[in-house]
Amino acid sequence: MQESAQFKIIHENNLFVLLVDLDNGKSITNDAVRVVPRLAAEIPIAGRRVYYRDTIGRFDELRVCHDKYFMGFGPCSPTQQEFFSNIVKKLKKPKKKKEETA
Repeated sequence: MQESAQFKIIHENNLFVLLVDLDNGKSITNDAVRVVPRLAAEIPIAGRRVYYRDTIGRFDELRVCHDKYFMGFGPCSPTQQEFFSNIVKKLKKPKKKKEETA
C-alpha cells in the first residue's frame, strides 16, 4: 500500500493556498480526499482556494467544500499556470547576501 501524499505549502495569502507535490508516496491528485482535511488541520483554509502543482509540473485547483472536504478538481487557465509558475520561480531564487560595509 502506497504512503499518503507528501506536500509542502509554498505560498499562502488571504485568497489562496499553493501546494507542491513532493512526489513521495501517492500524488496529491490520487490522494486529494485525504490531502484537503490534512491541510485544513494545519492551516485555516476558510474562504481561500487551494491550488497545487502536481508531479508533472501542472497547476490545478482542489475544490473544497465546508472548509475541509475535497469536492473535486478545477483546471487552471494558462494565465494561472504562468502566475503560479512565477511564484515557484521566485521562491527558488537564491537570496543575495548584503555586503558588509566597513
